[in-house]
Amino acid sequence: MAYSEMSVAPALQNNARKFAFEYSETLVAPGNGTSILVPAGVATVSVQVDFSNNGTGKVQTTVSSVAIVKAGTAIWGDWDAGTVSTHYEDVCVPVTAVRLVQVGTGSATISVRAQ
Repeated sequence: MAYSEMSVAPALQNNARKFAFEYSETLVAPGNGTSILVPAGVATVSVQVDFSNNGTGKVQTTVSSVAIVKAGTAIWGDWDAGTVSTHYEDVCVPVTAVRLVQVGTGSATISVRAQ
């Protein structure tokens, strides 16, 4: 089970607003993407997906514990938009982890950000 732990960075750096964390991943074949662990204390994450070459996918979130996500036994739920094939954005609150699931051919990119 692949997962990525995000660490919270300072919100301001050189007087420019920065994201507390930011992660992006592109899938080019059907399957589950990386489980993106949301740092403790981050209540809201912005999720954006984009597709090319007729790609389709969906975002899944979990509130399972970090240990369960790392063990690969988390219970995942699809976001409200279901499977999409065009640019889509949503906000997820509160979640332990987020992942992209590509369900068709083409490519799909997920970007996860929080302030």
